[in-house]
Amino acid sequence: MSGRSVLAFGDFRLVPVDKVLYRDGQPVALTPKALDTLVVLVEQHPRLVTKDELLARVWPGTFVEDNNLAQHVSLLRRVLAEGAGSDPVIETIPRRGYRFRPVVTPLDDEGRSPAEASAGVAMADGMGGAAADSATVATEAPVTSVLRTNRHGLLWLAAAAAAVLVLVAAATRQGSPPGLPRGADAPASRDAEAHLAYLSGHAAFGQGHSDTANQARARADLERAVARDPGFAPAWAALALVYAAQYNSAMNRDPSILEAAERAARTAVTLDPRLPQAHLALATLHFGRREHRRAREVLEAWQADLAGEARYWHLLGFIEQREGRWRASEAAFTKAFDLDGPATAEWLAVHFLHLRQYADARRVLAVALASNRTAAVVPDAWGRFSERGDIAAARQVLEAAVASRTPPDARALGLLAQFEWFDGKAERALALIRLMDAPGAWLAPNFRFPATIAAGDVLDTLGRHAEARARYAEAIPALERRRSATPDDQKVMAALGMAYAGLGRAGDAVRHAERAVALLPREKDAAEGPLYLYLLARVHARLGHQADAFAVLDTMFDAPGFYSEAWVQHDPSFAALRADAAYASHLERWATRKGDALTRTLVGDMR
Repeated sequence: MSGRSVLAFGDFRLVPVDKVLYRDGQPVALTPKALDTLVVLVEQHPRLVTKDELLARVWPGTFVEDNNLAQHVSLLRRVLAEGAGSDPVIETIPRRGYRFRPVVTPLDDEGRSPAEASAGVAMADGMGGAAADSATVATEAPVTSVLRTNRHGLLWLAAAAAAVLVLVAAATRQGSPPGLPRGADAPASRDAEAHLAYLSGHAAFGQGHSDTANQARARADLERAVARDPGFAPAWAALALVYAAQYNSAMNRDPSILEAAERAARTAVTLDPRLPQAHLALATLHFGRREHRRAREVLEAWQADLAGEARYWHLLGFIEQREGRWRASEAAFTKAFDLDGPATAEWLAVHFLHLRQYADARRVLAVALASNRTAAVVPDAWGRFSERGDIAAARQVLEAAVASRTPPDARALGLLAQFEWFDGKAERALALIRLMDAPGAWLAPNFRFPATIAAGDVLDTLGRHAEARARYAEAIPALERRRSATPDDQKVMAALGMAYAGLGRAGDAVRHAERAVALLPREKDAAEGPLYLYLLARVHARLGHQADAFAVLDTMFDAPGFYSEAWVQHDPSFAALRADAAYASHLERWATRKGDALTRTLVGDMR
């Protein structure tokens, strides 16, 4: 087992990478799916793991009844009852999920717990300052234990916060301990591996934080950095930004991920109140919660320290976009572009895509593509298609991206599947959909919806209506459970509208799609709100409500948004509109709503 992550509990040792469970050094016989279930539960310990999460992780992209999961949990309980003590091993939380109860301890390559390893290092150092060393050992071990439970899980427990507070208290009494960063010019972590992990995570995220593959790599690296050095404030600040990005791009927006991001940011602030990047992370979290005033207050308070950083201007540009101040947004992104062109090109290009200024978007994206910024792929393909409906050009960009990366950026996979569907290559679209995880397909901006709905749409156009209805029906139970838990989530409402439209349940479809628009109207978010108008129009068109669909699209095209007339011309959902006698006149009008002709009509645009 040497050289692999090992998680210990009771008499057991679990090696997740090998999917092997040992008891007293001997492998335990378990089915592959039971082992997969155990790995998820142990890695997420002590967090409650919902049934939906377990099903998505253990049976990705496959419909499985809850009873199947219950059978595997029952098997695990029987096997683990011997050797894990008398306490319950796997706790059932009725109607929610399961929690792994035994204490889990990560072991290093030599079979030592973090506390043992820290104590060994402290003794080997043989250095002075026994009081400081003992404080470090006493506090570092719980944090490391918590953080190394699972690089994919939510890694925040009271132990981490308590350890950080003790570290800060020790710093206050005795001065800053070695390796505790201070300010923008803070030294690297004294732990070389922690610093390398931080640099690696920072570089991965820097390739483009909307890229899901970048997010995953950055998260793993930064979690490793703070596990090795819990006092490494810049790593905590960067980790907060990664968690926030993952939350914003998820279909299943788990509030605990946003809470994890906030704890990481506040940990960075507690460790180093003078670290500007920590406050930038807090401002980003306020933005994620749509608390724009609070985000602005933080940015204004730290402007002198952050105005030289592109990310400061990125965040300010995003806020201005949401509030419909497109000229102010462009000014902020232009300032960021002057500071860091490659890192800003994606966002400035996306700004131009909203305004349907495709030539400007192309010129800006050239900077990002020349710098091999992976996140530029999706806006590049989006612009190529949106400008002239050029599926071949968009496909070329996306195919290269999907083929070159493992795993590929989920956005690239979802967009390519859409374009193949638009181009009549339904089987290719289905093949791509089968590669997706359960949250599945993508729409702009950063809206995931279940892969089963995407498959239903494609199957429907193939005339395989019974299969399509089965896929739509498959998506609804999980979405309805999410709706019950988060009734004001516009993404869930829109996805339900799409699924019910596929089933021909017109009342339910329109009600949910209209609710999504009401939850996030354009007046509340000028950047994302138009997406829900597009989806509402799609629902009306699928149901044969052409007049309603035209009216919604007219409203959508009157303001900036990601979608151009090319989408309506190619999306199979709008086939009924294209056959309508009124289509040509509407199309002619939509085609003029771009660039200066659009911005001149915007109320308050000059603010």
